[in-house]
Amino acid sequence: MTQQGFGKEEIDSACDQIRQTCERVERSLDELGGPWILGGQYTLIDAQVTPSIDRMDDLGYDTIWQDLELMSDWWEDIKARPSYEAAFYFTSRLSEKFPEYFKTAAELKEERGY
Repeated sequence: MTQQGFGKEEIDSACDQIRQTCERVERSLDELGGPWILGGQYTLIDAQVTPSIDRMDDLGYDTIWQDLELMSDWWEDIKARPSYEAAFYFTSRLSEKFPEYFKTAAELKEERGY
Protein backbone atom coordinates (compact mmCIF):
# COMPACT_ATOMS: atom_id res chain seq x y z
CA MET A 1 0.00 0.00 0.00
CA THR A 2 1.18 3.50 -0.82
CA GLN A 3 -0.02 6.92 0.31
CA GLN A 4 -2.42 6.75 -2.62
CA GLY A 5 -3.84 3.40 -1.46
CA PHE A 6 -3.48 -0.07 -2.88
CA GLY A 7 -2.05 -0.63 -6.33
CA LYS A 8 -3.84 -2.19 -9.29
CA GLU A 9 -2.31 -5.64 -8.72
CA GLU A 10 -3.43 -5.74 -5.09
CA ILE A 11 -6.95 -4.58 -5.91
CA ASP A 12 -7.28 -7.04 -8.80
CA SER A 13 -6.02 -9.90 -6.63
CA ALA A 14 -8.44 -9.04 -3.80
CA CYS A 15 -11.36 -8.81 -6.25
CA ASP A 16 -10.38 -12.17 -7.77
CA GLN A 17 -10.35 -13.76 -4.31
CA ILE A 18 -13.75 -12.34 -3.42
CA ARG A 19 -15.07 -13.52 -6.79
CA GLN A 20 -13.79 -17.04 -6.08
CA THR A 21 -15.59 -16.99 -2.73
CA CYS A 22 -18.80 -15.84 -4.41
CA GLU A 23 -18.49 -18.58 -7.03
CA ARG A 24 -18.05 -21.19 -4.27
CA VAL A 25 -21.14 -19.83 -2.52
CA GLU A 26 -23.04 -19.98 -5.82
CA ARG A 27 -22.00 -23.61 -6.42
CA SER A 28 -22.96 -24.63 -2.90
CA LEU A 29 -26.34 -22.91 -3.13
CA ASP A 30 -26.95 -24.70 -6.42
CA GLU A 31 -25.76 -28.13 -5.27
CA LEU A 32 -27.38 -28.07 -1.83
CA GLY A 33 -30.52 -26.18 -2.79
CA GLY A 34 -30.09 -23.17 -0.48
CA PRO A 35 -31.37 -20.85 0.73
CA TRP A 36 -28.23 -20.93 2.89
CA ILE A 37 -24.72 -21.98 1.92
CA LEU A 38 -25.09 -25.46 3.44
CA GLY A 39 -28.72 -25.92 2.48
CA GLY A 40 -31.83 -25.34 4.53
CA GLN A 41 -30.22 -24.14 7.75
CA TYR A 42 -28.38 -20.88 8.40
CA THR A 43 -24.94 -21.84 9.77
CA LEU A 44 -21.66 -20.33 10.89
CA ILE A 45 -20.48 -20.38 7.28
CA ASP A 46 -23.18 -17.87 6.34
CA ALA A 47 -22.23 -15.77 9.37
CA GLN A 48 -18.53 -15.87 8.48
CA VAL A 49 -19.00 -14.86 4.84
CA THR A 50 -21.43 -12.04 5.60
CA PRO A 51 -18.97 -9.39 6.93
CA SER A 52 -16.70 -9.69 3.87
CA ILE A 53 -19.60 -9.42 1.46
CA ASP A 54 -21.08 -6.53 3.42
CA ARG A 55 -17.75 -4.70 3.26
CA MET A 56 -17.45 -5.25 -0.48
CA ASP A 57 -21.04 -4.08 -0.93
CA ASP A 58 -20.33 -0.97 1.15
CA LEU A 59 -17.24 -0.21 -0.95
CA GLY A 60 -19.22 -0.54 -4.18
CA TYR A 61 -17.76 -3.86 -5.28
CA ASP A 62 -21.14 -5.57 -5.46
CA THR A 63 -20.59 -5.89 -9.22
CA ILE A 64 -18.31 -8.82 -8.36
CA TRP A 65 -21.32 -11.09 -7.78
CA GLN A 66 -24.17 -9.38 -9.63
CA ASP A 67 -24.11 -12.00 -12.40
CA LEU A 68 -24.36 -14.84 -9.86
CA GLU A 69 -28.11 -15.20 -9.37
CA LEU A 70 -28.08 -17.54 -6.40
CA MET A 71 -25.35 -15.59 -4.65
CA SER A 72 -27.31 -12.35 -5.20
CA ASP A 73 -30.46 -14.00 -3.81
CA TRP A 74 -28.48 -15.29 -0.80
CA TRP A 75 -27.19 -11.76 -0.15
CA GLU A 76 -30.72 -10.35 -0.21
CA ASP A 77 -31.85 -13.12 2.18
CA ILE A 78 -28.94 -12.30 4.51
CA LYS A 79 -29.85 -8.61 4.55
CA ALA A 80 -33.47 -9.49 5.39
CA ARG A 81 -32.45 -11.29 8.60
CA PRO A 82 -33.06 -9.42 11.88
CA SER A 83 -29.55 -10.37 12.99
CA TYR A 84 -28.09 -8.55 9.98
CA GLU A 85 -29.79 -5.30 10.94
CA ALA A 86 -28.59 -5.71 14.53
CA ALA A 87 -24.99 -6.38 13.48
CA PHE A 88 -24.75 -3.83 10.68
CA TYR A 89 -26.67 -0.94 12.20
CA PHE A 90 -26.51 2.57 10.76
CA THR A 91 -23.00 4.04 11.13
CA SER A 92 -21.36 0.63 11.53
CA ARG A 93 -20.03 1.01 7.99
CA LEU A 94 -17.26 3.45 7.10
CA SER A 95 -19.39 4.95 4.33
CA GLU A 96 -22.00 5.93 6.90
CA LYS A 97 -19.65 6.90 9.70
CA PHE A 98 -17.26 9.01 7.62
CA PRO A 99 -19.14 9.98 4.46
CA GLU A 100 -16.95 13.02 3.92
CA TYR A 101 -13.90 10.75 3.46
CA PHE A 102 -15.59 7.85 1.73
CA LYS A 103 -15.25 7.05 -1.97
CA THR A 104 -16.81 4.11 -3.75
CA ALA A 105 -14.86 1.68 -5.88
CA ALA A 106 -16.21 3.36 -9.00
CA GLU A 107 -15.09 6.81 -7.81
CA LEU A 108 -11.62 5.54 -6.97
CA LYS A 109 -11.37 3.72 -10.29
CA GLU A 110 -12.25 6.91 -12.12
CA GLU A 111 -9.65 8.85 -10.12
CA ARG A 112 -6.83 6.34 -10.44
CA GLY A 113 -7.65 4.67 -13.71
CA TYR A 114 -7.85 1.18 -12.19
